[in-house]
Amino acid sequence: MHCLAISLALSCWTFAQTAPPPGYVVRSETGKVYIDYGEASGIKAGDVITVYKEGEELRHPVTKALLGRLETVLGEGIIREVRPKYSIVEWTRKSTDPVPPGARARVKPVVFEPSAAAQPAAAAPTAPVPPAPSDHVETAHPAAHTFPDGAGDARPPASTAPTVDEAARAEAAGVDVEEAVKTVRVRRPRWQSPEVFDFKAVGMAIGDFDGDGALDLALADDKEVHLYPYPPKTAKSRKDYRYPGITPHIMSLEAADLNGNGKAELFITVFNEGFPRMETSVIEIQAGGHWVKLADMPWIVRSYQGAKGSRLLAVQQLLDNKAFPFSSIFPLEYRDGKYGPGRQAVRFKRVDWIYDFTTVAVDDSGPGPLYHMSTDRIRLDLKKGSWKSPEPYSQTPNRLRWADRVLQCRPPLLVRYDDKSAPSLYAVRNIAKFGGLAHTFGLYARAELHRKAWNGLAFETTWKSDMSGFSPAQAWAPGATPGSQELAVTVVGTTGKSAVWVYDP
Repeated sequence: MHCLAISLALSCWTFAQTAPPPGYVVRSETGKVYIDYGEASGIKAGDVITVYKEGEELRHPVTKALLGRLETVLGEGIIREVRPKYSIVEWTRKSTDPVPPGARARVKPVVFEPSAAAQPAAAAPTAPVPPAPSDHVETAHPAAHTFPDGAGDARPPASTAPTVDEAARAEAAGVDVEEAVKTVRVRRPRWQSPEVFDFKAVGMAIGDFDGDGALDLALADDKEVHLYPYPPKTAKSRKDYRYPGITPHIMSLEAADLNGNGKAELFITVFNEGFPRMETSVIEIQAGGHWVKLADMPWIVRSYQGAKGSRLLAVQQLLDNKAFPFSSIFPLEYRDGKYGPGRQAVRFKRVDWIYDFTTVAVDDSGPGPLYHMSTDRIRLDLKKGSWKSPEPYSQTPNRLRWADRVLQCRPPLLVRYDDKSAPSLYAVRNIAKFGGLAHTFGLYARAELHRKAWNGLAFETTWKSDMSGFSPAQAWAPGATPGSQELAVTVVGTTGKSAVWVYDP
């Protein structure tokens, strides 16, 4: 009880220190309202907003001290989108009074109920689920794993009974409450790198880079690429490639043998703050075992999955246009000895940013876009209606500011099909340090890897894995048996060191 009281007091103090001052209503429409809280305010999707109208000033009848203005609450809502200069609030309840421009708005803290901890509800009995060899069954809040060096964020197992404050936190964060507290299968990694890498990884790619028939692993920090055998048995790099210049920062890696010489090229996409621009260098291991640059392109290179999970490379440019800074997305081709965009654009409704999407086929109509909304939730548009994930995914510290927007170079959404062509989605939830406000600055302490299977109506979580660090990149790799796959995941701990974990899908 004492620990709970201290935790609640600290939560209240933290909110008081970080909550932005009251803002103003800019515009009101049916079902929603626009307020002047932008990205700099620190608010996030899921915050609860109270909209009110100020009245006359109250004065103490004896001391004559001013006590503040009367307030008339006009309604409450939830932040659905945070833009650079404003936010969109969706009403959850509203009075019949009109909401004029100039009305006030403030963030409402989540109210915790200590009595729920003092009188815990008994956990409802659940039917046992037979675990797989590498799985066990827990609620959605198991203990975290730790790195081999102990630099993790180990926590004791939580009670299986959801508390009031868990539900309140989930509701305020825009997470479906039932989804947040339901029992799920927990998957352990099948393999973890025996040594940690003494750098903060930002990107990963897997391929046969030297043409010897064996897989290699490329890991990058923000300036340098390091090459290891896959899976890596040691943290000692075989070959390094340092990106030239001071201002470029590596954002992501991709691998593919586009020139057809039996060796995978490595595509290094960087954000060059000095110009500024995003660009990609293509490098390859040639005679003597050295990295050689083949080409530079003024394009972002990013992979996505097509029909039956096939992997495709695409390119996009960022434009100097504040209204809409995105070029069309094109397939990447190698033609006449040069790398460049193909002729036919890759067009999907509501997909603007190349790091936001992949495709998935849930019926016989073929693959359609699976993409991130501005709230970090995942959306799939169907013939009738759409599916949205109950929680946000693919948050990342790999981000840049361009044309008054914050663009996230997200970890990928990965798709896999079973022998009956039913798709499963693999996505990472990177969880902010010190509460949700740290997401604004890209500070993450831990992560969850979720596998969601399509049940004919929606993607439903079938297992998840807790990681004692955030994950900036994931990639498919061939499994031990022909035709099988395994999922390689980078994990970055709070100490700035990295590891690679491998999962059976």
